[in-house]
Amino acid sequence: MTVSLDDLVIFAAVARAGSFRSIAGARGLSPSAVSKAVRRLESQMGLTLLERTTRSVFPTHHGARLLQRLEPALLEVEAAVAWVARPPDPGLGDAGRAERTMPELERRTWP
Repeated sequence: MTVSLDDLVIFAAVARAGSFRSIAGARGLSPSAVSKAVRRLESQMGLTLLERTTRSVFPTHHGARLLQRLEPALLEVEAAVAWVARPPDPGLGDAGRAERTMPELERRTWP
């Protein structure tokens, strides 16, 4: 099964915020586009991930399980992008990058 990373990111943001509208505003999207991204993910997975009420949104059992595994992975993706985008330290090379990055990853990953 192939799912969109963007759809996963949007799902995680909505699940944490409890609102399609707030995430839409933060990402410069319409609430409809955010809702469609989550529905597409739910359709691809064959699961309901978010319970929707007139005033809020919250993860279902399946949504909570996905979010639990997804959040650390998204942090790793962010760390990888930041690591690659950082200018190399000429005196340390890539080893210096790893030494500076690993404590941050460890702090984010393990309580």
